[in-house]
Amino acid sequence: MEINKVLVIADRKDDHTLIALKRAAALLGGAKSASIHLRGFVHEGFVDKRGLLTKEEAEKYKTQMVKRRTDDLKQVIKAPQLTKLKVESEVVWQREIDKWVVSRSSKYDLIIKTGNRSESLWYMPTDWKLMRECLSPTYIVARKSWKKRSVVLATVDFDSRSNAQKALNKDVLA
Repeated sequence: MEINKVLVIADRKDDHTLIALKRAAALLGGAKSASIHLRGFVHEGFVDKRGLLTKEEAEKYKTQMVKRRTDDLKQVIKAPQLTKLKVESEVVWQREIDKWVVSRSSKYDLIIKTGNRSESLWYMPTDWKLMRECLSPTYIVARKSWKKRSVVLATVDFDSRSNAQKALNKDVLA
């Protein structure tokens, strides 16, 4: 399977985002036709609540937050490892990141996100939702090693008759 279009989900911390971007760059190598689509997300619940802010104040606040995050991401993509690749960024006002990504996942060959642990009993992490619901392969990268020995969880479809799926199975197992 050829990877040409990668969605990288920007983390709230830019150094974590850079880890995901570096992984995307490593996977793409120097492919001229490849592109990385970096998406950042911002949201503040009080802005959407009626009565707290006027419509104009809410729009102004949203615009300021999106601009601030856009500026941050523009700095991140100036990293030396990314200069040879086509990287475009966009910031989206969205509360439920997983729903936004899942609804667009079929447009991408691969989705990469930095993993975030959640120890809460009642919260289902975005990482888990993406792994379960995305139509494209989803790669969760770690900021640091979790264990001394590497463990990889990979899924393969042995029932597929598609040559592309068989090639992907082979790559995943390798």
